[in-house]
Amino acid sequence: MSIYDVALSMIHELGVARIHHLIEFFGTAENVFSTSIEQLTEQLKFPHEAATYIYKQLNRKDLLAQAQAELDFLNRNNARAVAIGDDDY
Repeated sequence: MSIYDVALSMIHELGVARIHHLIEFFGTAENVFSTSIEQLTEQLKFPHEAATYIYKQLNRKDLLAQAQAELDFLNRNNARAVAIGDDDY
């Protein structure tokens, strides 16, 4: 699981189905972070309000730092998270 997978899971408007849809469209969780509001609304058909919220969350300066803190917590506690694209999912 990458830091980008963890970060996506921290965005409240994104459930498992939307995350899966985004990763299928962009190829990787990391690539999702290069999206635009237009892609979210026009190509992925997200409602404008949801697309705006998701876009803002993807561009939060602290999102990746918070995701890294989650990964560090998991490592310290000998735990791991599983992303939708992982073999163990």
